[in-house]
Amino acid sequence: METDPKKGQDRKENSLQSTYRTKEQKCVVCKSSAELELDDGTFICENCAQIQGELSEM
Repeated sequence: METDPKKGQDRKENSLQSTYRTKEQKCVVCKSSAELELDDGTFICENCAQIQGELSEM
């Protein structure tokens, strides 16, 4: 039985595309438009991510 790794990749790409085609994702911190997905599936905007990174260095 042959397995086609491309088919698995296609499924993964389709699930990612469906995530982006749904409603606009909001930042969990400031509620603005967010593009960065966290490990738990929530989203954060670039500005809040930068601030969080700077705070972690203190």
